[in-house]
Order: sequence, then structure tokens, then C-alpha cells
Amino acid sequence: MLILNRYLATQLTYMVGIASVLLMSIDLFFMLVNEFRFIGHGTYDMGDAFGMILLAIPQKIYQWFPFALLLGTLLSLNQMSNHNELTALRAHRYSLRHIVFALLKTGIFLSMFAFVLGEFIAPAFDRVGQNHRAVLLSGGQALATAQGTWMRDGKDYIHIRNMKVDGTLEGITQYHFDDAFDLVEASYAQSANYHDGVWQLQNIQFTHLFPDHVETQVRESMTWSTTMNPDTLRAASIKYLDQLSIHGLWQAIHYRDLNGLDAKPYWLAFWKKITQPLSCLIMILVAIPFVFGSLRTATTGLRLLLGVLVGIFYHTLNAFFGPFTLLYGLPPLMGALFPTVVFAGGAYWGMRKIY
Repeated sequence: MLILNRYLATQLTYMVGIASVLLMSIDLFFMLVNEFRFIGHGTYDMGDAFGMILLAIPQKIYQWFPFALLLGTLLSLNQMSNHNELTALRAHRYSLRHIVFALLKTGIFLSMFAFVLGEFIAPAFDRVGQNHRAVLLSGGQALATAQGTWMRDGKDYIHIRNMKVDGTLEGITQYHFDDAFDLVEASYAQSANYHDGVWQLQNIQFTHLFPDHVETQVRESMTWSTTMNPDTLRAASIKYLDQLSIHGLWQAIHYRDLNGLDAKPYWLAFWKKITQPLSCLIMILVAIPFVFGSLRTATTGLRLLLGVLVGIFYHTLNAFFGPFTLLYGLPPLMGALFPTVVFAGGAYWGMRKIY
């Protein structure tokens, strides 16, 4: 039985690898097309675009892994079915329960691999890629860190805590130095909006440093004269919360809670990462009825087509329901768990029909 378990594990791992490459290749192609728009800006060239693609591979594998596990399970079982290997296993008293447990054990190992990839490797690679691109596009004037984005604009050094999807900046701290590199002024703006080619700062606090005293000033709004535009800032910032690690998301949630800021999008990304290993195991159970259930007499093409449609439905539901819960004020945990619960119910129904 140990040999058969190893055989099933090898088959599943091999097919999941093939499915991951196929799914990831499509996504990376469109990412490469998107990177082409940066070529010619600053010192960014074709080689840098391909470098960004290579650095994005761990993140893409992690994002598509539940879908890849569904297709990989379907491909491996379908191949064994076509070669009558599943029939031989059943004839030798290797029950469906044994096959399911063997696949789930391999699924746990693969899910943990994806979890480590998404928690440690992918965020690190993404930070390197985002920072490298920001430096090239800004001529060495931008640096992305885990605590925010640092920019240099002439004699000003600027720290931006967060950039929203709509381009609004939060927490802009500026340090202005004179020709002798002495700090002469510091300011903090609560937010900034970009409109008609101009940045508008809101709720600004100034601190002017003189040799013998310090003066403070408060203004409700003012125009911010800078050479940095939203594209440059966006290139230096993390654009998607799922590119953060669980630890990074937890720190962001804690910070936003302490400052009275909305943390629900961060909670949603946090719970999605926590629950993804469970989603991966559910995908294995979803694939099994396609081979052992009423579709066992269907053609290989039909099985694969239905598997792809199910995977697309899961990916769409997962992408839709999260923002839906945020829009209507529902708990973020519900947004993270709902697609998994729906597919778990479908897997349970399918497994009941074949047992």
C-alpha cells in the first residue's frame, strides 16, 4: 500500500506542476504585456521587464494553486482511469476511501508548500521586483519598504505610509534639507489626492527648525509641488494586499486599528491567506466525483472542460465575494470563507453520490 501511496503522490504532484505551469504562463503573458508600457521610462528596458516576470513566478504559483490542484487531481485521476489503473486498484481491494486519503495526504504536503511560498518567498521576491522597478522608473529616487515608500524629490525626502487603489496617498511625511544637508523643515499630511496633474495635501502639520527655536504651523490643505506622479508612486508601492505576508498583514491591521483607520480590506486578505490551505484540500475533493461519479463514462475532453469551468467559477467567486462583503459591511471572514464553504458543500454532495 505504501508503494501505491507513493505512486499516487507522484502522479498528483507531476500533474499539479503541469497545471501550474499552464495557468501561470497565461497570467505571466498578460503581465509581460502590461510591463511593456514601462519600457523607455527612466532606465527601464526589455531585460528588466523579463526580470519582473521571473520575480513574479512564486506569487503567481501561489495565486493559482487551488485551481492548479483541482486540474492536477483531475488530470492524474483521468490518466489513471484511461490506463485502467483505477480499475486495477479497486479490483485489489484498494478502496475509493484509500485513494481519497492518499490524495489528501499529498494535498496537505502541496498546500503547505504553497503556504510557505506565499508567506515567505513570494512577498520577498515581490518587494525586490517592485523596488527594482521603482528605482529604474524614478531614476533612483524611490525605494519601497515593508513600512511604506521612501521617495527623494530634490532636497526633500518623503515617506508615504500607504497608497490606495484609487491613487489616494495616506500618511505623507516630508523632510526638507538645506544646501548644507541640515534639516530645516518637517511636515506631515494626513492624505493627498491627485487631480488635473496636481497633488493636493490635506490636514498638514509643519515644523520649522531654526537655530534657536522651533515653530509649528497647521494648514487644512495646500498644493504639493513635486515631480512624482501617481504612476511612479504606484510602481514603488505594493498594489495588491495579497502580495503581503500574513505577518505583514497583521502588522498593517494593528497599525490601522490603533489609528482608527479601516482595516477590513486587510482582514479580508489575512483570512484568505489563512484559509487557502483548506481551499486547496477542498479542490481535491471537488475533482474526485468527475472521475468516479456519473461522469466516469465521459470523454477526457469533457471532464477537463468541466474541471476548467469549475475552477474558473471558483476563481471568479473568490474574486467577487470578497469585495462584495466589504461593500456591504459584511464580516471579512465571511468573504474569505464563503467560496470555500460553497465548494465544500458541492464536494460533499458529489462524494455522497459515489460512496
